[in-house]
Amino acid sequence: MPPNLGPRCGAVNGRVSVRADPEQVWELLEEEAEPPAVADALAGTTVDGLRTRFDPAALARAEIYPEIWDESDVFEAYLAPAFERLRSLYAHAAARGDWVLQAIV
Repeated sequence: MPPNLGPRCGAVNGRVSVRADPEQVWELLEEEAEPPAVADALAGTTVDGLRTRFDPAALARAEIYPEIWDESDVFEAYLAPAFERLRSLYAHAAARGDWVLQAIV
């Protein structure tokens, strides 16, 4: 797992890798919630800011999933809406005091 590079990294990577150990999941849920920190970090990031740093060629070279970076409208059709949903999810969770549980299956 990559090093934790701050709250925005946690929004995408998750904070901890849990390998199907229910006891470990409950231990993590008892710790301090992170959605407020992630929500604050994402609130300070704009779609326009992402657009200026978007480098589809670099993503393709790095074989970043999904491998759609050669499509002409990938930023507007895929990345920008996904970012807005991610930002909304964390803002909503932070406002309610909820957790965000990520699973990659």
